[in-house]
Amino acid sequence: MLRCTLHESVERRALVAAAALALGLATSAFAQGVTPAEAPPVTSETAAHPASTHTAKPAETEKAATKQAPYSGPTLPLLVFPFNSSDVEQGSSVLGPAVAKVVKDATLRSTEYSGLSFSDRHPAIKRASADGVLKDSDLQPSYGLDGEDIQKATKIAQVMGVPRFVVGAIEDLQIDRTKREASVSISARVVDAATGATVSNFTAAGTTPTSMTSGTDQQLAAAAVDAAAEKLASQIVPPPSSSPPDENLAQGQPLQPENGKAQPTAGNGKKKKNGGALAAIALVVGLIIAASGGGGGGGGSSNGGGGIDNPPPPPF
Repeated sequence: MLRCTLHESVERRALVAAAALALGLATSAFAQGVTPAEAPPVTSETAAHPASTHTAKPAETEKAATKQAPYSGPTLPLLVFPFNSSDVEQGSSVLGPAVAKVVKDATLRSTEYSGLSFSDRHPAIKRASADGVLKDSDLQPSYGLDGEDIQKATKIAQVMGVPRFVVGAIEDLQIDRTKREASVSISARVVDAATGATVSNFTAAGTTPTSMTSGTDQQLAAAAVDAAAEKLASQIVPPPSSSPPDENLAQGQPLQPENGKAQPTAGNGKKKKNGGALAAIALVVGLIIAASGGGGGGGGSSNGGGGIDNPPPPPF
């Protein structure tokens, strides 16, 4: 009977030791499940697409910043006067109004300017002329780049209540009859109507298209002026940007996943690991309870032979 009791005692001690070992392992697993699980596991897919976690490089940020942002301010009325063409036309005024029309039409695609062609039949001009505010000389072209022309244009723009206007001149027309080619340059100025101060200056040059192999001098000159006017208009009224800058790149924010799939969120693995650790702890607690209280099969009497703390007296 003593051997049986000692054998049961050894088994219980081994069970307690095993329970203590299991408790230590569960505690270690629980501690490891708290911090490392916050980072998503590295898989072959995330390794192949690391763009979801990196920020924009300085070169990418600088490139995005150089893109022209779409104009978002108020639309400004822009009065366009017929350009001075006295240096290239004699006894007629065709090219000057043609350039003004190209510039005015360019404002149709602009979000910054709303173009308005000059006309002496405008109600505000007719009223100012009747009241003597505008003289007949003020309403006589041309409206070029010299001081007197700009003063006349400024007075008219103030009467019409527009904040800015455009004046310009067609210059340096050359015609090569051998090559059947004409070349010309155009200068323009955007002026603040309230102060008469220059806002910006522009210059563009144009030549007769190579596809035009015949025509009179006037036709060659008109084709060259049209080419220069298109270039000038794109400077005065830049076309709207086709694509706005990437805000994420401009601000250096993390990029979106390239594969379009959501990356694993922190905490998914943590919950699973913590749940397993808690289950292990519950199992260990059950084993300890069983080890400490479940070995009373030998009897619970004080003089009987049960339990490690109350071994039976040795026989004599």
